[in-house]
Amino acid sequence: MEVITPLASVGFTRRSQLAFLGLIVAGFVLAASTARAVVREYEMVFGPSPSGQTIGYLIYVGFESQNYFYNFDIGSPPASGGTLVYSLDLEDSLDLYIALAAYDEEGRVSPLSNELVVEAIDPGTGGGGGGSTGGGSTGGGSTGGGSTGGGSTGGGSTGGGSTGGGSTGGGPAPTPLMADLLLGVNGGSDGLVSMLAPNGGMASMTMDSLAAAGDLRPTTCDLDGDGDRDLVIGFGRKSEGQVAIVFLEDGAVASVSTLETGTEDYRRKDGETFPACGDLDGDGLGEIVVGFDHRMEDRVQLFDDPNTGFAPLVSVRSDARGLLRVPTPQKFKGELHPAVGDVDGDGRDELVVGMGKTRFGHLVVLDDAGADFGLHMGNRTGEPWLTLDIGLRSARGRYETFPALGDLDGDGRDEIVVSFTRGSGARVALLDDAVDGFPATPTSLYTLQTGRDRYARKNGETRAAIADLDGDGMDEIVVGFSKRAANEVQVFDDVMQALRPMHTADGFVTSPDPNVEIVPAPTR
Repeated sequence: MEVITPLASVGFTRRSQLAFLGLIVAGFVLAASTARAVVREYEMVFGPSPSGQTIGYLIYVGFESQNYFYNFDIGSPPASGGTLVYSLDLEDSLDLYIALAAYDEEGRVSPLSNELVVEAIDPGTGGGGGGSTGGGSTGGGSTGGGSTGGGSTGGGSTGGGSTGGGSTGGGPAPTPLMADLLLGVNGGSDGLVSMLAPNGGMASMTMDSLAAAGDLRPTTCDLDGDGDRDLVIGFGRKSEGQVAIVFLEDGAVASVSTLETGTEDYRRKDGETFPACGDLDGDGLGEIVVGFDHRMEDRVQLFDDPNTGFAPLVSVRSDARGLLRVPTPQKFKGELHPAVGDVDGDGRDELVVGMGKTRFGHLVVLDDAGADFGLHMGNRTGEPWLTLDIGLRSARGRYETFPALGDLDGDGRDEIVVSFTRGSGARVALLDDAVDGFPATPTSLYTLQTGRDRYARKNGETRAAIADLDGDGMDEIVVGFSKRAANEVQVFDDVMQALRPMHTADGFVTSPDPNVEIVPAPTR
């Protein structure tokens, strides 16, 4: 295979050059900004390749040398004075190891650069100068395209020590730079999973070998009980009922496999999937729930944890294939959107199912596996479902509800955040946990206004997810929008912080790719 052309040399002001072997990029350097914060902005400057093959670059970050838990595609940053500049927010309380790679149009990735170390800043003394570079270079062959990003390193040796970087300051112990929330991205030819980090940065990894038309529906939970959130991804139509399972270890991708779902007829004719995962039986391992469109009628499918090889989860109400009927209105012909969370604090997750194409917004709350997925007693409406009426400004019969679960107030019980299809005015509904009480009437809801004014008036479709982005034990809300909005999400703090916008004055965090629709995914 053709070797990607390296750049011979490049000069830097205030910093020495990093050497590359067989790489498009000659080097990069981190220079601390003057921001007085525990998550600091660093500026990375590197030389572009003279080769016409290069279309973008990847940054790798890890807590240990050549063990990178986090990587993201920065595309091709704008050139200035013959160099490329990219700003990167980094956690300053931990030693971080940084490397760079480049890729071409065919998806081939170059070997990694030699490694740069940004040492932790002592909060008692503040920081010193910017990080300097180490000597040596990294060799190794190129990798093929169509793989899942994350956790890979080039061969060869790494030389030279480095000194710490950063600006003065200090403060409380911050949250490590870890992607806490996974966001599915619709659009383009490649399947992407974007990640929102606690500092508001966004990154992505590809799942293009499994994606159907770039349409991904990811969710996360700890499937194997090792403390890492693993990734479960559903796909759009014509994907033959596939669900991808990505196991993570220490933040790096350990393995990727697929799970066949639905009936044979469904897989042949349609095949789109809407997954959720969580600990339904309280054994510390994650089960998988898959929702479908109307061709599977009113059924979701349950799969046991990895110790059983994700065998169908059979119960009093689910059959030998794990298919479970969900209470739905008469003549229901919509999608089922499952979500998983512990709404009653008993240590076992409940199953919450949203519905598509109903006259009103319907939501079903089923108890955990220990209760054989019966209707949850927290529903005191006298009906099998909760009815949510936010005055949706679209034709009757087009309501769609998309639930997400998380502990917004830190009481150990999950709340339910419900987003809606277009016409909702970009509002999301917040339902308290099962103990404090679900709404008794369709209009007794607390709603959160999201999105920019023009979008709320013209479209208003939302997708919400919940995750603890700041490590305070209470979850935040991330809201995504359709393609009619900008390529952004909006982030809101927890209930104790009055759901105030986070990261920016209005809470908007923008993806560098303007051609995608970002769909937040639940995190358990």
